[in-house]
Amino acid sequence: MSNVKTNKMKEKFIAYLQVQEIGAYNMFDPRAKDLAQEFCEEEITLKDWVVMMREYSSLYDKYIKE
Repeated sequence: MSNVKTNKMKEKFIAYLQVQEIGAYNMFDPRAKDLAQEFCEEEITLKDWVVMMREYSSLYDKYIKE
């Protein structure tokens, strides 16, 4: 994965975590993705959202526990 792609996914994942921390929506609720988009300049696609849900632990380790 290129560095640019990695940085974009990191930005998206941080937005995901912000929504999770707020706790307003279940992360399976489409409104959660919509809210995350408010925190992220990059477009968060449904595919991105599914990847973040499925690969949560590895993304957390990669971007947050750096």
